[in-house]
Amino acid sequence: MKKFDFDFNSVEQITMGITLPNKEKTRLHLTTPTVSLAEKLEGSVGKVDEILNSDDKVSINNLFQMLADLMSCNKEFRTVTVAELKDCLLAQHVNAFLIAYTEFLAEIKSAKN
Repeated sequence: MKKFDFDFNSVEQITMGITLPNKEKTRLHLTTPTVSLAEKLEGSVGKVDEILNSDDKVSINNLFQMLADLMSCNKEFRTVTVAELKDCLLAQHVNAFLIAYTEFLAEIKSAKN
């Protein structure tokens, strides 16, 4: 009987390069998110302005946790933390990143079809 073997690590990953606005100007190459993280992103995109303009600390923390999780999906295997993002990102950074990131994902999705 023929033996089949598949290594997920051999699949070429398309990345999106980002540079964080921190002192170190940290450069990361983001990969696509897990399915569960992509679902969180889809549920949050339309609510970002509302969350950022509110005093709801839980929702703001959840948004920054999602951003940290998305940015932690990177080829450098670097974990990005909520505290790190809160120290360097402005509201306009969050919006600009999410627009660019969703365009990145849409481009990958359309390329597959």
